[in-house]
Amino acid sequence: MNGSGKRHLLKLFQLLLILVFPLGYLHAQDSLRLKIESRLFEVSQEIPGLSFVLQVQENDKDLSVFDLNRSAENGIWVSDTIADFNSIAQLKDTVFLATGHEGRLTFLIFGKEAEAEATGEFLENLVRNELLLKNDISNANGFEEGALLVMASKVPFTPYHKMKTKILSDTKMLLLVSTLVLFLIASVILVSIMYVVKVKKGKRDLLTQKFKELSFEPLSNLLFEHSLEELKNFDKKKFESFFPVDHLKNNLFKDVMIMEIISLNKNMKGDFKSKLKTIYRKLELDLHSIKKLSSKKWDVITAGIVEINEMDVVEAVEKVKKFAGSENFNVRSNAVATLLNISNDPELKVLVNQDYPLSKWQQMVYFRIIKFINNSQEKVRVDFLFESKNESVRIFGYKLVRYLGLFELLDILLIKYKNATIAEKTEMIKCFDAFSYQDALDLLHRDLYTSDKALFLGIVGVLQNIGNPISESLLQEKLNSGLDFESKKAVMQTLNALNPEDLAKWNIQSKDAEVHQIYDHLIDPVLINV
Repeated sequence: MNGSGKRHLLKLFQLLLILVFPLGYLHAQDSLRLKIESRLFEVSQEIPGLSFVLQVQENDKDLSVFDLNRSAENGIWVSDTIADFNSIAQLKDTVFLATGHEGRLTFLIFGKEAEAEATGEFLENLVRNELLLKNDISNANGFEEGALLVMASKVPFTPYHKMKTKILSDTKMLLLVSTLVLFLIASVILVSIMYVVKVKKGKRDLLTQKFKELSFEPLSNLLFEHSLEELKNFDKKKFESFFPVDHLKNNLFKDVMIMEIISLNKNMKGDFKSKLKTIYRKLELDLHSIKKLSSKKWDVITAGIVEINEMDVVEAVEKVKKFAGSENFNVRSNAVATLLNISNDPELKVLVNQDYPLSKWQQMVYFRIIKFINNSQEKVRVDFLFESKNESVRIFGYKLVRYLGLFELLDILLIKYKNATIAEKTEMIKCFDAFSYQDALDLLHRDLYTSDKALFLGIVGVLQNIGNPISESLLQEKLNSGLDFESKKAVMQTLNALNPEDLAKWNIQSKDAEVHQIYDHLIDPVLINV
């Protein structure tokens, strides 16, 4: 075959390809379209986002009766956009029977024209997202599964169970709701209680102020217009005539009266004190105070004990005694103070038998009472406190030796010192220092070798006042044993007070730089008291 023949065959082959491939493509497109339409026939409901338009080529007949509109540009009849495929297919068949022309369906995805291939991909996406089942075949109940899912996506969600049933069947939800309800109820109760308490307190404050005004004038008249002898001769009815009769049986009025009498009693002297106590007893307010000791409220009991103490109600001593060992600090403190004041107990048994440790505040209150009793009445037996099983009571007794100047008890302290605790010894050496008690030097010298730093510093301070040559030797020995800075400074201060010349010589011989610094500090007139 020559060259011209080959070229002729090549052109024929190219022409064949041009004719065959478009036909194959069209055949594939028609096949895909038929497959899609067949699938859509199986769906009985609308598919979201997918709609259809029917186009018919007809020049002779008027198709407007089928709700078709003719395009002015190309003369093709076009239907409205229809979302239901079955409806558009039925319209297509009706037009075909009437005209003999088979219309062409156009697919619209979200309002835009799409090819068959794009429409197929759209349907596959619906299947993957479970909005359309792979096999849209009607089930036994007559529902098509894919259509059911599509239809369900359009229906607003409503729970299968009622909310009440759901809450009651969910344990966690039930607990949460119960907690919220309980919280709400508790809040309402709490607010109600607060409101009631506030209202009651407001009423009580108003009544208290009113009762103060009502009691002020009668008390003033009794104090300044009548002598003590006259008041003693008045009977109860005479006293009641000075006060509002309606209020004398009111417990709050009695409390206000007692507060006013106690307040005046603290600020007055002489006959006025006796007058106030006479008024207190004649109005039987002492019985009201004693009655408070039977209350179950600790604050009421405390108030009654304080009133008994201030007004010297001696007949209530036995009832107050049972509160001397109370677990409540306020009740116990005031009961002990009252018994010290009115029980006429110079042996201080109420303190000796105390099981609870004494606080500094309690010791201050008890010291004031004991000092008053010791100066105005029978001498108190402080030495009895040394025998108490309570360490804090024993220490309080040692403090009283120093505060009350009971130097005659130093011999007892000397005996007690050997078996005393560190805390007791620390308080005892203060007594030895206060009275310059040199008989205790042997014991103090022995305790210079204690491991307790506080006790050691206390003894060194006492030796500065009552030390002797033996003390100097022992302190120099301790100074060479390697003390900390604070202890070393205290020892050198004591040595400087006992024998400054020896300290100067020892400083020259010492090779300890810290010793030289402390010595320079001690002899410096500017820093001597620092």
